Amino acid sequence: MKPVAVSLDADHRYWADNGKTRWEIPGVSFLLDWKFGKNQFFKKGSAHRGTMAHRACTLDDQGILDESTVAPELKGYLAAWRKFKSEKAVEVLDTEFIVYDLSLGYAGTADRLIKWNRSSRFCVVDLKSGVKTDTHWLQLGAYVRASKDWRALDGLIVYLKDTGNFTLDFYEGKRILEAVHYWEAIPREYEKSLTEIPW
Repeated sequence: MKPVAVSLDADHRYWADNGKTRWEIPGVSFLLDWKFGKNQFFKKGSAHRGTMAHRACTLDDQGILDESTVAPELKGYLAAWRKFKSEKAVEVLDTEFIVYDLSLGYAGTADRLIKWNRSSRFCVVDLKSGVKTDTHWLQLGAYVRASKDWRALDGLIVYLKDTGNFTLDFYEGKRILEAVHYWEAIPREYEKSLTEIPW
């Protein structure tokens, strides 16, 4: 049997394909919005800023960033990411990679897989350029849970500041397991909601 391939389209929707059938898989952000409602903390333009800051950091990690194309308002976020990598002796192993668990029924895109000086274990990283919200740790837990060999992974949220500084939320041991366990329930709750009679 042909293995299942999972891809992301231009509308940020995830699709699984086994060579005979193609079907949509709910994404992490979609499921968080479904479970907790749309995040109201975002200011106008913050999503675009976050996307562009992520893009600059990714191109920098890939060694192909043309710094002349980085908008002035994004330079602080890029400097913060570089500062984090330098201070914490970070080795970036992968960037913007799709994770999924077909048995649980969801997919997502993790920002980074790294090794760093805080732990000997690999670490899934979620980059943020805005304010901290109550669902960030759950988003990170989703990426860890859908990764291969997830039991051997830690999680890290890096909050990049426009000042060139950063703050960290590190999740290991019981702390990451708490976030991970939600993802053994949330996709199933969503799937069940699709078949429930609304009266």
